[in-house]
Amino acid sequence: MNVRMEETLVAILGLVLLAALTISPVLRISAATTVTVSIDKPSYYAGQTLTVSGTVTPVTTGQDLAITVTGPASDLRFLAQVTPRANGTYSTSSMKFDPNDPTGTWTVKATYLGVQAVTTLTYLGEPPKPSSIAISVSTSSPSTGASILVSGSISPPARDIAVTISFSTNGSWVNLTTVKTSPNGSYSYLWKPTAVGSYQLRASWEGNKTYTGAISNTALVKVNKIPTTISCKTSSAEITEGDTITISGAITPPGSGKTVNLNYTKPDGKTVVMRNVTTTSDGSYSDSYKPDATGSWSIRASWNGDSEHQGNASQPVSFNVKKKGCIIATATYGSELSPEVQFLREFRDNTVLTTYAGSNFMTAFNAFYYSFSPSVASAISANSVFRDLMKVILYPLIGILHLSSMAFSFLSYIPELGVVLAGLVASSLIAVVYVVPLIAALSFIRNLKPSTKAILLTTKVWGGSLVVTILAEATMFSPLMMVSTGAFVVTTIFLTTLAVTRATMHRQNRS
Repeated sequence: MNVRMEETLVAILGLVLLAALTISPVLRISAATTVTVSIDKPSYYAGQTLTVSGTVTPVTTGQDLAITVTGPASDLRFLAQVTPRANGTYSTSSMKFDPNDPTGTWTVKATYLGVQAVTTLTYLGEPPKPSSIAISVSTSSPSTGASILVSGSISPPARDIAVTISFSTNGSWVNLTTVKTSPNGSYSYLWKPTAVGSYQLRASWEGNKTYTGAISNTALVKVNKIPTTISCKTSSAEITEGDTITISGAITPPGSGKTVNLNYTKPDGKTVVMRNVTTTSDGSYSDSYKPDATGSWSIRASWNGDSEHQGNASQPVSFNVKKKGCIIATATYGSELSPEVQFLREFRDNTVLTTYAGSNFMTAFNAFYYSFSPSVASAISANSVFRDLMKVILYPLIGILHLSSMAFSFLSYIPELGVVLAGLVASSLIAVVYVVPLIAALSFIRNLKPSTKAILLTTKVWGGSLVVTILAEATMFSPLMMVSTGAFVVTTIFLTTLAVTRATMHRQNRS
């Protein structure tokens, strides 16, 4: 009895040991097995193929991996068995989504030796259709501050689609604005660029379930400075030497504080006098200038522009500077073309002004003469009796200047000396004809006789003025020449008057 019990127990232990030996490898493998599963993208459209891949460790020879794919309702949509590779990796691309498959979240499960790995995907159904978007601009060369209409449309048309308009100046895109499409798929935006430069514009939209997004071609826009014009005019077409002329004009569009460059070209066509003026609030400018040479002048106004405006230049305008005439003689004889006036002008221009001493004397003389001559000329022109009287008074002067011109011609080969001789002759004869009769009459009435001392003193002053004239001629010092030649003429008249008056009274007393 005891023997049988021992045999039975041994048999049972043997069976238990055999069962343990039989199932222990499976238990060891199951405890150590790991499985991973992945898909090639998170979502799919109809017609696309699902690729499932992953790893198992360790690999058991002859053992396959089960892959199941279930739909949103947990219904089995795909089943496959895959043999892992020796390195434990596996993959399969046996499933293709059908347009009739239900959309939503799908589950992918990999099972190996009882171990599972799970992942999910989204099935979107039919793929979105392609779309396109266009862009255009109302002008490709606007000026700063001008508005540009940026417009275009989405095709196929769709309403209330958010369209993003972007621009680039250096290769980097910046969003300008977002606008919605109208029912026909069109969009528009009024853009006002604020800076000069070249811009690229494009439009884009992100797409939706029905259509894919799209990016337009680029529209090129070059923003230019605002064009301007500048005018220029003179206050007179002709002025007289020594007078002032006013140049005026305006910049359009107007701007305050803009610098206008004025180039005055002298009659020689080479020398340019540059002056700058500033515009007022209405864009206008003006400049008063006293030309220093006779003849035809040309002037042009220009400005360089600023950050928003283009510079520009006006058309040249011209004016003539005529030499000063003898306005008293012109008023007396009625025209600058009268023989008497023409002679006076020719004597001045062709004799006196051709020399250094003569031109400096005329500068000083004109300052004195034109200080009173306009009012005298006006009175002469308004009174015929006065005009006839002036003809009588000027007649001897014209004869005197003829004699002076002849005296100059004697020394024309030495012009500077010749003009001094002409001045001596003219001053002496003017004294004899115009001054001596008046002074002599007063002397006889008052019984006053010019003294020898006065004559000697005047002679010294006269000689001094002649010496200073020579010195001014040698140094070419204009102010000194103006003073010395003026003093020479005045002292010559004064000395001649004293000498002739004294001689006349002495002769009268002897008789």
